Amino acid sequence: ENSPARMWRGSRAVVVAASPALALRQSPPPFALYQTTRNTQFVLVHTPTTLSRAPHYISQCGYTTTNASPLITTTPTTSTVQEYSTTVEDTPHKSFGLRIHEATLPLQTLPKSDKPSGFLPPLGNTENLPFRFLRTKNQGMPVYRQYRQGRTKIFTILRKYHGEQQIIISELHRVLGNHVKIVGKTNKIELEGDYIAALNLWLKRLGF
Repeated sequence: ENSPARMWRGSRAVVVAASPALALRQSPPPFALYQTTRNTQFVLVHTPTTLSRAPHYISQCGYTTTNASPLITTTPTTSTVQEYSTTVEDTPHKSFGLRIHEATLPLQTLPKSDKPSGFLPPLGNTENLPFRFLRTKNQGMPVYRQYRQGRTKIFTILRKYHGEQQIIISELHRVLGNHVKIVGKTNKIELEGDYIAALNLWLKRLGF
């Protein structure tokens, strides 16, 4: 799993995460959970005094929400988190921008997770792929978000891979689009923009 980014505006903690389940574990009540217009991120705001100011704190952190009212405003039970996560994340149209039909490498169908966090072990069947990705020590995907230029620019970083870097970059351009700026560097690949959710899904469906 990728660690949520936590920002502070006064006493308000603004948590940005790639899944609602991750966001919901990051703040005590009262809070408000929103989905951002980037469609791959969820924002949770801890608001000790009033929930009505939540959109203001979100905008101060550079995000815009798709919904005027919060999706959840109370502390959910584990079953509620699981039900909500499944509803939001596992619906068929949630490809997170992946152009699945353009992929040249086979993408597997993900089973439903029985974990509240949505965790899935590697599917395997990667022996014939031209590259390998290793999970982190916490069994997360080696995909990271990095902020630069005073947090005005977001980059997505891929690490822990073996194989021809150019083959990985070529496949990324196919599944994300040629408009995405991708640069190969020593032991890492950088994408300009936030593609955390898309790359997590891509790597899982490849079998890693």
